[in-house]
Amino acid sequence: SVEYEAGKRYCRYDAHYPAQFLTMMSRGEDGYLFGTRDGCCAAYPGACTTTTAVPPTTTTAAPGPMWYPVETKKGRKCRYDADYDPAYLTAHATFLFETKDGCCGAFPEACRTSPPIVMPTTFAPTSRPTGFPTEQPTPATAGRWIANEDGSDCVYTDLPWNMATSGLAHETRDGCCAANSCPGGDADTTTEAPITTEVPITTTTATEIPVTTTAAEQPPMWYPIETDGGSTSCVRDSSYPPSYTSGVLFETREGCCGAFPAACVTRAPTAQPTTALPTARPTGFPTEQPTPDTAGRW
Repeated sequence: SVEYEAGKRYCRYDAHYPAQFLTMMSRGEDGYLFGTRDGCCAAYPGACTTTTAVPPTTTTAAPGPMWYPVETKKGRKCRYDADYDPAYLTAHATFLFETKDGCCGAFPEACRTSPPIVMPTTFAPTSRPTGFPTEQPTPATAGRWIANEDGSDCVYTDLPWNMATSGLAHETRDGCCAANSCPGGDADTTTEAPITTEVPITTTTATEIPVTTTAAEQPPMWYPIETDGGSTSCVRDSSYPPSYTSGVLFETREGCCGAFPAACVTRAPTAQPTTALPTARPTGFPTEQPTPDTAGRW
């Protein structure tokens, strides 16, 4: 086509000629469109006076959807579509890729996967209860299988929770026998807890104070108990539960300490506070009645 630039006519080859050229004669001496440069120069010699040919203007066609890197709020990612920046076409091999592997290879941070976030299982206590209380209180003990005193068999007994959760206690007889030894090897596979019953006898004294005693008198034995402070101690008396078996009952303190070492940890004695010297004068008014030596309690 014939174009004008700075008042000069020249022949140009591309597809950007004015649309009105198509309504005129498309070929011949009086036209503006030609199939070859020689045809343009023959019709318009003044447009071809220069010795240097005007190079044709070429455009780069978009290759369609491609993989390319994009910046997001969560960092750089590799994306596949045709919405990439047109400037990427000038650096096709640098920013546009036919496969995701090509994009990830050039921009590894765009394909880096983050490890899963592990949510904590323990949450801070709420200001109000999150549910209704249970119908029955949580029992103070739990039935467990443990080795007996000489380690020759496994017995079932009730243990305080701090001992029921120790490695010496097992929920099934099979688990206890696997960690210890049982008569007959694997012949006995009983896992159910034995059923024990206790027959309480309730009597009433003259002062209307209820007293509960067991049907049979129990001999004093050494056994572990849980104190109010949460620690374990070995004591000797007859107040142990009737469900206790030889696994937690011992004739000597050494036997109890050997089975439950935490119950016999000795602590340094607590220093007693020193008694202050009496003051020269009373520090308060006397009471109306003398303080009794004893106090009634339930």
